[in-house]
Amino acid sequence: MNRSPAFQFYPADWFDFRVTRMSYEAQGIYMRILAYMWKDSPDQCSLLNDDKMIAKSLGISISKWKKNRTLIFQKGDPILLENETHLISLRLQHEALKQKQYRELQSKKGNLSVQARFNRGSTVVQPEGQPNGNQESTLLSSSSSSSSNINTLASSHVEEAKELPPVLEPAPVKKRISHDYSENFETWWDMYPKTNGAKKNAWEVWEKKRKAGNLLTLAEMCAGIYYETSQNEKWKNGYIVYAERWLKSERYVEAAALAAEMLAANATAPERRNGSPASLLYPDIDPSDPLLQDPTETEEP
Repeated sequence: MNRSPAFQFYPADWFDFRVTRMSYEAQGIYMRILAYMWKDSPDQCSLLNDDKMIAKSLGISISKWKKNRTLIFQKGDPILLENETHLISLRLQHEALKQKQYRELQSKKGNLSVQARFNRGSTVVQPEGQPNGNQESTLLSSSSSSSSNINTLASSHVEEAKELPPVLEPAPVKKRISHDYSENFETWWDMYPKTNGAKKNAWEVWEKKRKAGNLLTLAEMCAGIYYETSQNEKWKNGYIVYAERWLKSERYVEAAALAAEMLAANATAPERRNGSPASLLYPDIDPSDPLLQDPTETEEP
């Protein structure tokens, strides 16, 4: 495997002054950026320097991202480096290089071990001064002794095998059930802050609400999440309910309404005339997109 799935996390990294001087919110954002770099970037130590893309992936507004960005990129002593195209972590760059060198070293040791086992063999040592004529008798004697030893060893193994308990057949492996999630659900799930709740549980509740006609449009469902993550104090402090519970209680109805009120209050005149929560949250999307308008998603029940 050429790409390591994890990097070492040391307490000293977390108690680095450049981390502890950040707010708790900025510390969480910094840690999430490191995870994005390691998981998604080809070099495992960089991220595209795009404020809009980063804010959307974090599930926060661009203004909130820029506010926290100033805490991460302290003038004169930033914990991350940046250029025109990328944000770069020297800490992850060092870790990626260290792990690559370790894998290469282990691979080299493995090849040497295989080569040594391949080249290993038995050699008859001829005593000094022994005439060549006796070599054949020596080999025959050695062969006879080896054959006797093999027969003795085989007999002992047969006796041991009689005392072993019967081999039990392994239990059949249960076939995993695959879930074909809809595009709307996947979009909504990617935006919902991740908790210990299972995705399949949220999907089952989503489908029940959809078939009963109780879902809102995708834009309104996402607007509800936006409101919770930006205004709900419990969510901001890390007390986030499981996605299936949020759906089951239909909290999204109230959250979407509050989000619309909040965004409309801060919207410009053209945005108020448009009146679409989707256009207020994501000005780069088309509000007429059928995925944003039709919560039934045109799927067979």
